[in-house]
Amino acid sequence: MRRLALIATGVLACLGLVAVATAFVWGVTPREWDGNLDFTVAQLCRPDDGKPACALLQQEPASPGQAPLTDVDRISIEAWNLPAGIRVGDLVLCHVHQQDAAIDSADTVTRVDGCHS
Repeated sequence: MRRLALIATGVLACLGLVAVATAFVWGVTPREWDGNLDFTVAQLCRPDDGKPACALLQQEPASPGQAPLTDVDRISIEAWNLPAGIRVGDLVLCHVHQQDAAIDSADTVTRVDGCHS
């Protein structure tokens, strides 16, 4: 009986070690997310020549399966990423790529490009 208790204790210790190692690897591995999200053009910034130089996009509600690593409620992008003739209030579909830094997901880098109507 004592031998069985020692074996069971050893097995539990090994399982605990595997769980701790898995949690550590999960915590230090950078995560990435790629997907397409719907945005509404909330504002265009226009320099003196009248052509938009940048745009402020506001994200439309995403389905739960499409949720990025961090919220992209409002983001500013350069106008060359948008289709020609875009106006405030237009709906655009943009490719979004996010990558978080290892250990601290507060440093998530978000790139939005390839927008089209």
